[in-house]
Amino acid sequence: MRRTASVVVTVRLEPADLKRFSAEATARGVGLSTYLRDRLAAQDPLLVELASIRQALEGISSSPSHEAPARAPNASGEATAHEAIILETLLLCRSIAQPQRTQVAQGEVARLGLPVWRGPTPR
Repeated sequence: MRRTASVVVTVRLEPADLKRFSAEATARGVGLSTYLRDRLAAQDPLLVELASIRQALEGISSSPSHEAPARAPNASGEATAHEAIILETLLLCRSIAQPQRTQVAQGEVARLGLPVWRGPTPR
């Protein structure tokens, strides 16, 4: 059973975000406050999971012995185990990231002096 919230927080939203969040709340049959509160609470487990993924990736990249991957690519270009892990992690992160967060991440990649992947250019 949900406890009644006792603290009121005022949040400023862009009109487009308010419209989108309101529509999502209505589609779920809850009020806007409940929807936003649930959405914020859902971020906590994601942050823990992302921290765990980051730690695992840092462990792979900082390994003193860059051991051979579990299996080498075959003639058809099949990915190595490490490439598959990195790709899966990237796809999972991109599926949950908002465009603004993607821009922040790409900015950090650029700040580190690495090439930023922006995807295929539309024709």
